[in-house]
This record gives sequence, structure tokens and C-alpha cells, in this order.
Amino acid sequence: MNSLKLSHYLGNALEIGRLIQSDFITQDDACQIIGMKIFPENPCRGVGIATLTADRTYALTSTFGFPAGTKEKYTNSSFDARTPMVDAMCNGRVVWIESMEQMNLEYPLTANAEPNRYTAPVIVVPLFKSGITIGALGIVGTEEKPTIDAMKYLELISLFLAETIKHEQFSSSQITSAYKTLMRGLPLTSRELEVQGLMKQEMTNREISQELGYSESTIRKDAVSLFAKLGVKNRKEAGLLAL
Repeated sequence: MNSLKLSHYLGNALEIGRLIQSDFITQDDACQIIGMKIFPENPCRGVGIATLTADRTYALTSTFGFPAGTKEKYTNSSFDARTPMVDAMCNGRVVWIESMEQMNLEYPLTANAEPNRYTAPVIVVPLFKSGITIGALGIVGTEEKPTIDAMKYLELISLFLAETIKHEQFSSSQITSAYKTLMRGLPLTSRELEVQGLMKQEMTNREISQELGYSESTIRKDAVSLFAKLGVKNRKEAGLLAL
């Protein structure tokens, strides 16, 4: 671990947290502060903050670096269209899209329908408050790689940001239901296919992580995605569907 890099991240996170939690800062101000300060060495092209609404949609409530009118266009966005924002909120995970090729593969409807809105690289971080997903922070255009240190940095900033957002309660079970509906029937990634094959051999997440060389938390996220895409409830059912 690069201790200098980690120290730099922590210092930046604390500064951003102090600024955006000021009583004099609006959410638009917070979005601009994050956009300008989050990756000073790898500037991003834009930042967007989405929050859930009471009618089970989400709204792009503030942006920085996006064209005029973007917020107004996405005031009641449905979970029916699978996008990086929806994926992050429904799955409760950081979404990293490195290239437009990856965007086309993982989010074909988004990439084909709105090529000017979604451009890679994209990082989307879910926002949690009181254990409930309340929105997401989207960062577009930065070349910063999602290392372990960078992930911890983004998660820390998301905690600071979430505390500034007032929201209507939207239960985690509703989010989970929406995610499962969106994911069902989508093609498995190559790693998810590997995980499924090892589940067929009755291997645990820890054993799979050791076999494939990924962290156990990564394998757990793959398992959640795998179950949702297959429409199954457990590892045994997933393994039975393996080719």
C-alpha cells in the first residue's frame, strides 16, 4: 500500500467533507466542490448526484460539468432502464466502467440509447444513510483507477455527502426488488461464469476467491449479481444451472 497516496486521499476526503457539510453550502455547491477537488491530479469531466424520490424513481438533483438542462431532463428517472446509476443504487456497490466497450457490454440499452450522456470512464458510488440506499454519486471522465485506497476514499466521501441529503424513506427491500427485476435474464460476465462453475463444485466464497485470485468481498458481489441474473435464491440453485 502506498502510504503517501493513502494519506493524500484521507486529507482530501476530510477537506471535502468539511466543505460540503458547511451550513452555507447547497447540494449544487457540494457537487461542484466534489468535481473540482475529488481527483485534482486526474480531473473529471463531470459529477452528478442522484437521489431517490418518494414515488420510487430517482432524480439527478445536482450536476457539475454537465450540459444545461440535464437536471431538468432527469427529474423522475425510472428503475426500468438499467444504467450505471441504477446498478450502483440497486446493488449497493461501486460501479467502474473503464471503456465504452465495457459500457456497451454491460449496459447496452444505455450506451445505444443515450451515447452522449454516458461516456467512459465512469465511477458511480452508492450513497447510504441509516442503512438505506438514498442515491448515488456519479463521476465521469476521470482516469483515476479504482484501487483499494481510491475505493476507501470514495466511500468516505459518499458518507460525508449522504449526511447532507434529506430524503424520503425508500426501503432497502424495495431497492432489492427493483434490482432483481432489472438484472434477471442479463448475460453473465466471464467471471460470473467462473464463479458459477465453482459453486457447482460446492466451493465457498473464500475458496473461490483463493482459486480465482480476487478478494472475498468481490466474489460476494459477483454472487449477488449472479443470483439476480439467474433468478435463483442460493448457491445450490446457481450451481445446478451451470453448463
